[in-house]
Amino acid sequence: RTVTAVTMTRATLGDFLMAKTVFGTLLAFSQGTLLLILIGGIGAGPLILLLAVFLGALLVTAVAFVAGASGKEFLTVVFLNVLLMLPMMVPVIDTIFPGQAAPWVQVLPSYGLVQTLVGVTSYGDGWNEALPHLGRLLAWCVALYAAGLLILKRRVENL
Repeated sequence: RTVTAVTMTRATLGDFLMAKTVFGTLLAFSQGTLLLILIGGIGAGPLILLLAVFLGALLVTAVAFVAGASGKEFLTVVFLNVLLMLPMMVPVIDTIFPGQAAPWVQVLPSYGLVQTLVGVTSYGDGWNEALPHLGRLLAWCVALYAAGLLILKRRVENL
């Protein structure tokens, strides 16, 4: 019921959603960037990597919107977040095993992020190799963010 309390002030629902988006994305982006710096991966293609980490942060924020808007109480939201994040780990596990990823793995939202990070840091990929993966990642960000906004808007209207 935080949305209801905040919208009783001068803040609009748009203000609330923008604040949650900016804060969530910046939090995830700063953590991802710090990790990239600490493991020494930022040296190869820093702009591509920063864009990939930013889109990954936006993806996680969008998934959190979907989970947060779908759950009613805290434990439900936590369960939904875990449930939605587990498939996102499959492309990471897939990189451990050599060979072509299965078609269903390539459809997962985090596949483009993982391929970009691995390609740039391990194989020296440039913009030409990274752009298709980043484009797919951006499309997933937009789709999940729109779904989260629609679910949240419907929930707020029913409160």
